Amino acid sequence: MFKLRSLVITLSILAIATGTMFAATPLPMSKPKNDSKQPETQPTADAKQAKEKQESAEEVKVREMETQKKLLSAESQLRMEALHGELAESILEKERLQIENNLRDEQQKKSLSATKAESERLSVELEKEIAVLKLSLQKMNAEKERLSLENLLQSEEQKREIAQMTAKLEKEVAAIKAENERLEMDMARENVLQKKALQKLVYEKEMLAAENEKKKAELESQELEFKTMNSKTTREMAELTAKTSLRNQKEIWKNTVNNDIKYPENPLDENGVLRISDRRIELNGAIIDGTAKYITDRIHYFNNKSKTQPIFIVIDNSPGGSVMQGYRILKAMEASEAPIHVVVKSFAASMAAAITTLAEHSYAYPSAIILHHQMSGGGGGNLTVQREQLEELEKWADRLAKPVAKKMGISVDKLYKEMYAHNSEGNWNEFADDAVKLKWVDTVVSEIREEGIIKHPAGGPPQEFSFLWKASNDEKRQPPSDKILLPTPAPFDFYFLYNPRGQYQWR
Repeated sequence: MFKLRSLVITLSILAIATGTMFAATPLPMSKPKNDSKQPETQPTADAKQAKEKQESAEEVKVREMETQKKLLSAESQLRMEALHGELAESILEKERLQIENNLRDEQQKKSLSATKAESERLSVELEKEIAVLKLSLQKMNAEKERLSLENLLQSEEQKREIAQMTAKLEKEVAAIKAENERLEMDMARENVLQKKALQKLVYEKEMLAAENEKKKAELESQELEFKTMNSKTTREMAELTAKTSLRNQKEIWKNTVNNDIKYPENPLDENGVLRISDRRIELNGAIIDGTAKYITDRIHYFNNKSKTQPIFIVIDNSPGGSVMQGYRILKAMEASEAPIHVVVKSFAASMAAAITTLAEHSYAYPSAIILHHQMSGGGGGNLTVQREQLEELEKWADRLAKPVAKKMGISVDKLYKEMYAHNSEGNWNEFADDAVKLKWVDTVVSEIREEGIIKHPAGGPPQEFSFLWKASNDEKRQPPSDKILLPTPAPFDFYFLYNPRGQYQWR
């Protein structure tokens, strides 16, 4: 490759040099032909001028050619210098490649020498391993021979033991045969005894069978007699059951209202009598967790039975209670398709009063008490937490007080002001006949008929009960047995009883 490249460079240099020589050789100038023969006369002035112009033109051409020749010579010189540089680089590349080849040869020689040394080392190790294997094989052969001798000895020992065991077994077999013969004789004697016992058992069985037949006949006779008596007793029991059932049915009929319950769309008749059907829901005591579920489940149940017949929420005595529970009851009343009628018989306060006032239809006895006041609640924590609790309380108060004030036709502020104007603690209570004027209740009724009570009520009246005096630490004496403890009266209730001996007391 290097030789071919050198040849190409040499040929290129010769071609450039030859071209330069050809370019440097001036071409012979041809003389202008003049076909017309001129007379060899003395040239005129014009002819002289023309000749001078021709000579000046030739001189210009000669100068141009000389200039071009110099340019070509300079270009050739530059090309020669470039070729010399390339030639020098080629020589250096050749020398570098020669050095690399020499280094590679040295490395190959070293590698070959190392490989040869490794091969010799492996050969020596192989010979050592072969020697070790031969020695191991010799040991194994010796062990094999030893084991063969041991096996031979064990085989002889086993044969001797087998012979001994065979002799012992033969003796045992002979003993077993003798024992079997003895047992066979014993079994023969036992079979004779068993046959005699079996014959005796057969005889006894026949005797028992005869006796059983006799007893069976007696039992059949007794069973027939018992069936006759049982049939008579069953007939008498059936007659008694029928009489008892008839008496019970008469008692049930007597203790049950057997008229159909009426469900008028307007439960208040023209005589001012309010008729409550069995579609009634009791709302008594404090409104606590679970009260809303009790009330709303029954509202939904009665709606599913009829969407036109009235539903009655009857309040005997309720001091109010949970705001959230009461709010759920109000929402269920609003969503009910069947009309909701709220009836207050004694006392409805706070949340119970709100339920009464916001009901679509409400009734109360004249002396029933309706009480409205501001919401109350307790809280704790730092100042920020208490402010948040107060904001929450005000939001709930606005949601419940605003509808009541709207129905009354006044503002919430006016409602709060009137509460404290009627009571220093803000507990504004009115009897129902005055509450009608405030639109807290729609209608005052003097007669309420519970037509849904169709069975005789169970249980008896509340019982009086004696109580024990609390003895002091240093005084132990028997309490009087004639004292009766009365429960604390409900709100706005009083005891009106004749008690000259102080027999009745209350907490």
